[in-house]
Amino acid sequence: MVIPEGVTEIPDYMFYGFKGLTKVTLPSTLTTIGQYAFYGCTGLKEIEFPASLTTIEQYAFRQSGLENLVIPETVTAIGTYAFAESALKSVTINSVIAPKITVNTSGTTTYAAPVDFKTYMFANCKDLTSVTVTDKFTGMPGYMFYGCTSLKNFTLPDTFLRMESYAFSESGIESIVIPESTVYLGSNAFSYSALKEVTILSSLTVVSSQGTDVFMNCEDLTTVTMMYITKITSGWFENCTALTTVNYDPSLITHIYASAFNYCTSLKEITIDVETINYLYTSFEGWTADQTIKLVGSGRAYAALEEDSDWLNNCYAQLVLVE
Repeated sequence: MVIPEGVTEIPDYMFYGFKGLTKVTLPSTLTTIGQYAFYGCTGLKEIEFPASLTTIEQYAFRQSGLENLVIPETVTAIGTYAFAESALKSVTINSVIAPKITVNTSGTTTYAAPVDFKTYMFANCKDLTSVTVTDKFTGMPGYMFYGCTSLKNFTLPDTFLRMESYAFSESGIESIVIPESTVYLGSNAFSYSALKEVTILSSLTVVSSQGTDVFMNCEDLTTVTMMYITKITSGWFENCTALTTVNYDPSLITHIYASAFNYCTSLKEITIDVETINYLYTSFEGWTADQTIKLVGSGRAYAALEEDSDWLNNCYAQLVLVE
């Protein structure tokens, strides 16, 4: 199928469900691919987008047979579920995907989700193994790689800023480095994934309220390094039952929120600086007598902490004071 030159838009549903469609040549004049345009075209294995393309509407290639994809830098909008559940094996993203950044009159900068790149972009692409992005990829929409069980590795650029909720949830991702530039991790960003190792180079202090349950139920996660983190948000490592090593600076930690380490039964010891900690609340439920919570600081600070027993609800770990 050859779409003639001069055509600027492929209408909605144009080739919906055409399973016998195997090849399409797009014109250099094309700017928009309509919603559901190639939905269910399981015979369509490849397509080359022209440099004129700016918009790919929702569901455009959902459940298609596409195996390899290059998104040109001219693309400024991609709709929800655009490539979800397709046969994709590799994806290269050259377009600018960035959070919405605003500066108010007092000079405060806020970072919001990308506006024109929608959720579930590649969700449940079970054969996807390779994704390449550029330094213009600074924001990740929600559920972008949700359920991509064959995607083992992903490299975030050093310019990365914001990851939305469930971005890698239930994916096959095994290791990730969160760069220093990152300001926000959304709720459940990696929950139920195959993560084994996490390194967080950012302090995540630019945005005061981070997403909850970010690494929850990562049952293969063994090692976390987060030397600059000051707050461990609710449910971050809940039910990470294989977690054995957490590298961090106790003197920087001011808050450990509810459920942060609940049922981390393989983590033998954790250290809390009682001089700097300001908030603890039911953060260690399910801990057993075989585990130790080491409290570093003065006896006076320890006594003040001990007065609030809520943080030890359903926790049977040994408490050791180190003055």
